[in-house]
Amino acid sequence: MVSIRSHCARGHADLDELPTHRFALSLLLLPSHNNLTNIRPPGGYVVPHRLADPSSTTLGLGLTDYHLTLIGLALASALKQIIWILFLSEQKMPPRFALTVCGFNTFLNTLNTFFALYSRTSGVIPQTFEFGGYLKQAVQYAVPMGQSLFVAGLAIELISEVQRKVWKGRPENKGKPFGGGLFRKATNINYGGYTLWRAGYACYAGKLGWGGLTGMLIGTDFVRRAIPNMDRYCEEKVSTNTSWWKGIGGEDWMLMSV
Repeated sequence: MVSIRSHCARGHADLDELPTHRFALSLLLLPSHNNLTNIRPPGGYVVPHRLADPSSTTLGLGLTDYHLTLIGLALASALKQIIWILFLSEQKMPPRFALTVCGFNTFLNTLNTFFALYSRTSGVIPQTFEFGGYLKQAVQYAVPMGQSLFVAGLAIELISEVQRKVWKGRPENKGKPFGGGLFRKATNINYGGYTLWRAGYACYAGKLGWGGLTGMLIGTDFVRRAIPNMDRYCEEKVSTNTSWWKGIGGEDWMLMSV
């Protein structure tokens, strides 16, 4: 029986076995042969992603450093999700919502892989247009920028949730809202971490445009749906002291806590 769990503070759920499926899907989209390069997508071509000597690379996959790192991003995101499911999740979530979130993450990861393989969007291919010197320079930094955002966001989300789990695991804190650690900086700091690493992943795979769009869409969803729902839930849970709960993260930081 597959267990389905959820996390109170992010409204994020998953099936125990599906994060590894997302990672496996990324591997399938970077096949062990070169037939993929024969495909001619409209307006561009498939970026060469394999080396002549597969044994010369890490793990013997024969992938370029750029595409090998892409596999690493997929693996890291899957591992984070597995850790959350096995050790951090506290409440159950309806199967329909769990599948919806799982499908959403799989969809984004798959799009990232396709964008990384398409010459017009891949972060490994320099842009051919200029819009002043600033955009050209920014495009050159899309890959390292994406990596940095991914690492920072994943660390923020994971560390904040571990801090809360440890605090709530103490008997004297049962039923109390957590406002320490990274949550002292922003009430919904884990939402912000998720947004950052998702945007970074997309920026690495599909340059600044796709990264910015991904971050904007996820951030908008958090601000309009997830955060208000969580605010209402926590206000009901600590109705005797809602003013304290609202202030634990500092209202000035609310925009940073998407």
